[in-house]
Amino acid sequence: MTAISPLNTHRLYRACDEAQFTFTTTDELTDSGALVGQEQLLEALSFGTGIRRQGFNIYMMAPETCNRHTLIHRFLSGKAENEPVPPDLCYVHGFEEAMRPERLLLPAGVGRRFRASLDKLVEELLLSIPAIFETEEYQNRLEEFNQQLAERQSSAMAEVKALAQAEGVTMISTPTGFTLAPKKDDEVLDAKQFGQLPEAERTGIEQAIARVEQRLQEVLQQFPLWNRETQQHIQWLNEEMVMFAGGNLIDELRKEYAGCEPVVHHLDAIQQDLANNVNLLLSHMSEGELPAQLLTRYRLNLLVDNADTKGAPVIYEDWPNLTRLLGRVEHQVEQGALITDFTLICAGTLHRANGGYLLLDVQRLLQQPMVWEVLKRALYAREIRIESLERFYSLASTVSLEPQPVLLELKVILIGDRRLYYLLAAYDPDFGKLFKVQADYNDDIEINPENLQRYARFIGLLARQQELRPLTFCGVARTIELAGRLADDQQRLSALTEDLADVLQEANYLAESDGQTNINGDVVERALAAGRRRGDGGPRVYTGAWRSRYCAAASSSTLKVPLSVR
Repeated sequence: MTAISPLNTHRLYRACDEAQFTFTTTDELTDSGALVGQEQLLEALSFGTGIRRQGFNIYMMAPETCNRHTLIHRFLSGKAENEPVPPDLCYVHGFEEAMRPERLLLPAGVGRRFRASLDKLVEELLLSIPAIFETEEYQNRLEEFNQQLAERQSSAMAEVKALAQAEGVTMISTPTGFTLAPKKDDEVLDAKQFGQLPEAERTGIEQAIARVEQRLQEVLQQFPLWNRETQQHIQWLNEEMVMFAGGNLIDELRKEYAGCEPVVHHLDAIQQDLANNVNLLLSHMSEGELPAQLLTRYRLNLLVDNADTKGAPVIYEDWPNLTRLLGRVEHQVEQGALITDFTLICAGTLHRANGGYLLLDVQRLLQQPMVWEVLKRALYAREIRIESLERFYSLASTVSLEPQPVLLELKVILIGDRRLYYLLAAYDPDFGKLFKVQADYNDDIEINPENLQRYARFIGLLARQQELRPLTFCGVARTIELAGRLADDQQRLSALTEDLADVLQEANYLAESDGQTNINGDVVERALAAGRRRGDGGPRVYTGAWRSRYCAAASSSTLKVPLSVR
């Protein structure tokens, strides 16, 4: 039987030489180059975010234990801060079709100002429109039109009466109109008296009555036309009053937003709608007041406000269901019925991330009904359509809005492990067409002098991200030794940060309890030992006294010890 040679101590544990570090604590180290061993990942991310072609979205393959969300968010934030700020997204009332609200894209910051301007316009219209119809000028002009109509009718009837007088005919007013009767010697003849007249005289009177009757019919037929003309003049007067009440305000807004074509175009639409709905306003006016909801159509729904945004947006959606991703149209109950309007349209994550970057956890995405198919359709069509899950399944018949779609221009970054990537690539033919860039996270890092220095900066960055105390050079050395154990390879260091972060959190707690300002090597050793005692499943590595005992045993016997014990 072949004898088993004893293991040397250096094969059981790779110590990190503290002398190679020239810093005192990690506060002296910069973040430059801290992402050690991820050059291929950074190259893929740079390419995927730089190319502006359809389908070149990114799938970042990284395990959950590598702090992947912080990593990708940090990369994208640095890139996005130098990119242009996307426009504000607004919805306004559809004047041509109320159920189809129109989108309004305004320069960043203009949406907030324009919303305030329209709110002020509405408030002033609610006061000025009722007030203008109570002015003495309006009442005088209205009375003038009515007086002119009355005089015109009176003059026409006087002409008919004069003709009747000349023809020897009496015109009698009755509840149903006018009656013409023969007259002789200024006396009205009844039927008996009229029948006793000579035939020639009766014929003459009948012809005279016919002539008067014809003229009377001609005049009476003119009355509706004259009424319509008067109503038309009154309508023009009402429009003039409304335009006087709101036109000056709208003209001021045109001057304020001159050069912003979407705003000017919408102001023109508001002015035209005011003119077209004068009668509606007057019919709803009660006791000199207008209902506030009547002018809601002139307000602005600011879905995405980028006034305070710096660069392109970087959005992470942690719960990507259909409504949170696409947005929704809410409803209100009024007298037992569900009603809605453009002010109840709510933005989704796609709206807020448009023009920038959207981060999605692929596993959470696939767990939501219909969301994966809806996202693919949006990326293919390059537009955002707000639709509810009920309408997808035809489960609701409630009439809802159909907001005008929004052009979609963003990069989607899916974050998931390799297993889900290969499953999607194998079973979904659309996946490879829409996510053409694969960014693979390197789980471990080769040990060399340069990488050790960069790994020290990586540990310092990790401590700052976790808001921990800085590590001393010996604390960094002990942490690097732990990273080697986690990699299961003496020539590699683990790039999976979760276990490292957990140990550093425990070490920071011990340092705080001891009143220490830094995390040194002894505190790291104590944190590891405490984790083993608690049996919480933390990294079981041999350090301190345990390391000395096992190294001594290995040098004097044939004890077999695995390279990594967890």
